[in-house]
Amino acid sequence: MTRVNVIIFYRHAAPGAGPLETAFATIRWQNANRQAIGFLRAGAEVGILDDLDNDNSFGQHVRETVEALAPDGVILLGSGSIPLATAADRRAFVATAGGPPGRALANSRYSADIVAVAGAAR
Repeated sequence: MTRVNVIIFYRHAAPGAGPLETAFATIRWQNANRQAIGFLRAGAEVGILDDLDNDNSFGQHVRETVEALAPDGVILLGSGSIPLATAADRRAFVATAGGPPGRALANSRYSADIVAVAGAAR
């Protein structure tokens, strides 16, 4: 059985943030949790990464997280991503990430909000 990890990136509202930023951070947190439950139901392992520091680039965070987890496949998304996703959508991403290495699936070719990559441990 292939091991697929979903990594949901979330950033808290800044200290002293105004009501709009705080409201959107709350909405993103709620969406992240809803997506986590959906991906768990689709057969993946899920983590919400909310301790991003500004010392490393986003790419460095991704590399370190994937290396630490060493999954067969990985799905990356932001906490505000794909709010209208269905169970079938999530299953398609999990199936791609758990499939043969060298395959990938994104929700957009030009600016993806979610990406699944098979053979991520490599």
